[in-house]
Amino acid sequence: MPSRSEVARSLKGLWVLGAGDQDGMQAFDISIAGVGRSFLAIVWSLPAIIAYFIFLRLEFLTDMPDADQGSVDFYAKVGAIEAVALILTPLLICLFVPLLRMNISASALIVLTNWFLVPSSYVSVALIYLASILDRAGNLSSIISLVVLAGGFLLLAAWFWTVLRTASGAHVWKIFCLLVLTIAPQSLISTALASFLGISPAYE
Repeated sequence: MPSRSEVARSLKGLWVLGAGDQDGMQAFDISIAGVGRSFLAIVWSLPAIIAYFIFLRLEFLTDMPDADQGSVDFYAKVGAIEAVALILTPLLICLFVPLLRMNISASALIVLTNWFLVPSSYVSVALIYLASILDRAGNLSSIISLVVLAGGFLLLAAWFWTVLRTASGAHVWKIFCLLVLTIAPQSLISTALASFLGISPAYE
């Protein structure tokens, strides 16, 4: 498990890269061992992940109150879907980075992506809960919740975009293609798995 000092160093590296300074890459270990350790960074995201799973469970029960789904069974299915997404992303990066001829190694992008999941997990779950609370407050609040949710995720996307652009120095179209080619299949597969496992209302 990565130490607190490693987490702090990696988060600072993401911040520096997000500010447009390529020196932020010095905070990351992009060796084979570093790639493996970056996957363990998910441990630091567990509180946010658990909160997200609880939210999905509540959404599922709201849409399907009579569904025959025990809590353990539901969480196991959601965990399986998220695990597939976690594994699929680096595989797609390894596939498309050479095809796009980006001036950065696949291992470096995998490390950056895995570490970015730590702050983005907490920000995302906070946005989701805030939007849900606002959505239940009234009609006008529904619009506000949508703006908050969309605005928050756009800021996250802009931060990640800048991190990738600074780290790789790649053309805009290459970064755009990489994001589309990695996120789109992941989203489609997650949706298909949720439908197959009978928990699609939680992901809608």
